Amino acid sequence: MLDANNFVYKAYQDSRVKSHPGFVEGQSGPLLLATHKETGEKYIVKHTYRHNAANEYAACWLSSKLGLLTPKAFLLSGDGPFSSKQVVAISFIEGFSAPNINNLSVDQQEELIGQLAFNMLIESGDRLQLRIAGGHMYSFDFSEAFYISDETLYKTILYDEETGVSMVGQRVSAFRSNLHFKNFDMPDVAKVFGLEPEKLKIGMFTVAKRVLDITDDDIEEMSAELMDIYPVAYGIYYEECVRAIQDRVRALKDGDA
Repeated sequence: MLDANNFVYKAYQDSRVKSHPGFVEGQSGPLLLATHKETGEKYIVKHTYRHNAANEYAACWLSSKLGLLTPKAFLLSGDGPFSSKQVVAISFIEGFSAPNINNLSVDQQEELIGQLAFNMLIESGDRLQLRIAGGHMYSFDFSEAFYISDETLYKTILYDEETGVSMVGQRVSAFRSNLHFKNFDMPDVAKVFGLEPEKLKIGMFTVAKRVLDITDDDIEEMSAELMDIYPVAYGIYYEECVRAIQDRVRALKDGDA
C-alpha cells in the first residue's frame, strides 16, 4: 500500500489519443500520472471505477507469482484527486514499444507464451495488451479481469452484505465454469502468433503449473491488502478466483479435464 500524499498528480494522456484519431479515453476512465515527491518514480493511476484497482492489483500479483513481466501495481491509501476510494498505482515503464510478433527472439517467444497462458487464466475481458521493454515481453491493462467488468459486485456487497456474499458465490461459480472450458490446445492462437501448436501447448502449461506453488498464506496476504480498501467479501472473491485457477490447472495436470 502506497501513501497517496507522497505523490504529485497530473492528468495522463493515453497514448491511443495520438495513435487512434477520435480516441478520448479507455474503459478505465480518466487517468492520472503520479510522480513520487522524493524518488521521482512515476505511476499510472486508475481511480474512476472501483473494480479497476482490485483487478489490476490481483492480476499483477499473480503474474509475479508466475514469473511473468507486468507493471507493478500498488493500492493507494489517503486523499488525492480521485473519483473513488479504490485507487491503484501502476508503475510507469519507460520505452514501451509494440512487439513485432514476426521477429521475436527465442526468449521473447517463451515470454509471449507465458503471457498468453496468464491472460487466459485470469479471464481477461479486454484485448490482449503486449509491449516490449528492455528486450522483454510485458502484458498490461487488467481492468476487466477475473470476470469483473463493472461495479455491480462491489455495490451489492456494500449495500446488502447478505445478497453480496451470495453474489460472490455465484460469480466464483461462473468463473470456475468458464475456466472449465479452457485448455492449452490452441492451434488457431498458435497460427496467429507464428508458433508451433505443440510448443504453445507445452509452454503455456509449464507456466500455468507455477500457480500450484502459490500457498494459502500467499493468497490470504494478497486478499488482506484488498480488504484494506474493499469489503471483506470482495477480497474473498479474489482468493476464490486464484483457488479456482489452481483447481483447473491441477485438473489439467492430472488428466481430469
